[in-house]
Amino acid sequence: MAVDQVFTIQGQGTIIRGTISEGSVKESGRLLLMPQNEEIRVRQLQVHHKRVKEAKAGQRAALNITGLPKKKIQRGNAIVHSADHFANTKRMDVALRAVNAMKFPLKQRAPVKVHIGTAIVMGKVIFFDRNDWKAGEELLCQLELTEPVVAKRGDRLIVRRPSPAETIGGGSVIEAIAEKHRFGEKTMAELQRKLDGTP
Repeated sequence: MAVDQVFTIQGQGTIIRGTISEGSVKESGRLLLMPQNEEIRVRQLQVHHKRVKEAKAGQRAALNITGLPKKKIQRGNAIVHSADHFANTKRMDVALRAVNAMKFPLKQRAPVKVHIGTAIVMGKVIFFDRNDWKAGEELLCQLELTEPVVAKRGDRLIVRRPSPAETIGGGSVIEAIAEKHRFGEKTMAELQRKLDGTP
């Protein structure tokens, strides 16, 4: 669940709200807040203002938690059962497609604003087979971010140009924790192999 709101209610403590994207959460369950890697416990659970014992993927939920104060939680954090399938990452290999209405090509290593889950972070885009990205083009590339986000293979994302502000494309994560790659065909073949491969 990507966190989109966090607040306190007097006598209740910290409340986290968001939409559960996969899996489920149960009352009294223990979860992990990322990227902080801090354990939290669910005291109480609500779906659409009704108390429930369990909330599932697709439902909007409010979690009354213990174990962490409000000041340590923010929009863009994620709540998971364990860190086994998720990564705190600042470098991701991604597959992107530019919108047809992109006004100007995006240059190599240009600054971008990346939206993933409820996180919005700055970064730069790194190409391995070109020096710019034009309207309508699909490509495999890398995003190098200024701060960590929580991601896994297949997570969807949107890329925006910070100035002049415009949405330039979207896509998905191929490899959440990526290494630096060299420019050239060998890297492109490896990224394509990972994109086509099964988990």
